[in-house]
Amino acid sequence: MNISPKKHQLIEELKKEREMNQAKTLFVNMISHEMRTPLAVIQGAADLLEHCYDGLSDRDRRNYIQSIKKAILRMTHTMDTVLILGKVQNNQLSFQPLKTDVLKFCSNIVNEIENLNEGRRIILQSSKIFPRELDIDTTLLYHIVSNLLSNAIKYSDSGKMVYLKLTYDQEFLTIWVKDFGIGIPKSEMDNIFKLFYRGSNISSRKGIGIGMFIVGHCVALHGGSIEVNSKVNAETTFKVTLPTLHHHP
Repeated sequence: MNISPKKHQLIEELKKEREMNQAKTLFVNMISHEMRTPLAVIQGAADLLEHCYDGLSDRDRRNYIQSIKKAILRMTHTMDTVLILGKVQNNQLSFQPLKTDVLKFCSNIVNEIENLNEGRRIILQSSKIFPRELDIDTTLLYHIVSNLLSNAIKYSDSGKMVYLKLTYDQEFLTIWVKDFGIGIPKSEMDNIFKLFYRGSNISSRKGIGIGMFIVGHCVALHGGSIEVNSKVNAETTFKVTLPTLHHHP
């Protein structure tokens, strides 16, 4: 049975609309799931402070307050990710480089991600010759580094280190993020930068499937490139190369 071009086009449009609606539903469900855990932590800690305050030691009070702060930080991080996704999809992000102390900037990101993932360590390394400042877009750099580090921690076991290495050569900043975790199946390499995509081997690990989509978009906006090398159940390395305008020794 032959289908007319017009009818075929209509079928394709309906298929895309159905896929989009399914993606939106999945996204809402994943965001709700991501918010539920920190909200439960805040509610539990607040209840204990309200009803058992006098019976708690100063140390316990501080711990519950820290738990609330970390839960709020996690929720803020999730919402920032959602907001940046909206900007990406509406073409509201642009390349705006500023003179930046990249080592200090990335060190602050490391501290933030470690605070979000208590007990995990990120080793920050850099080449011996590294400019004091580089012209770089800090908004794009933040979302590239923070999402790569978050994924590296998420998909590796708690006892494994995560490495962030920065090098500079001939007006290019190169960023390596390496973990020793579940890895990425070779057959799925082409899909990891797609919106809402989650690997077949992630099991019950949490996530909303937008981090790598944001990374890919931010790298492209910065005029850079990204390479991935991975072995399942062994290690994964992301290499991001970003052009810089000038360096200021």
